[in-house]
Amino acid sequence: MADTEDLDWLEALELRVHEATARLQDLANENATLTARIGELERQLEESTPEGDAKAATAWKQERHDIRRRVERLTVDLESLLEDR
Repeated sequence: MADTEDLDWLEALELRVHEATARLQDLANENATLTARIGELERQLEESTPEGDAKAATAWKQERHDIRRRVERLTVDLESLLEDR
């Protein structure tokens, strides 16, 4: 009976490891996507003239801020998951 319990525990652990690995990959992909988007937005800002369109500049700054917060949260999540390994 102990062998069955050991196998059940091992299978549950393997499942958790696979789920954590998949989540890490998803977070890494999202992080890469958001980082690329920040780069695109920064290039767009450099090419635009926000002085002529203050409303667009304000909206862009808000979007940049929101994306940066998401990237920072993802980074914290990734670091936390890596520490738990």
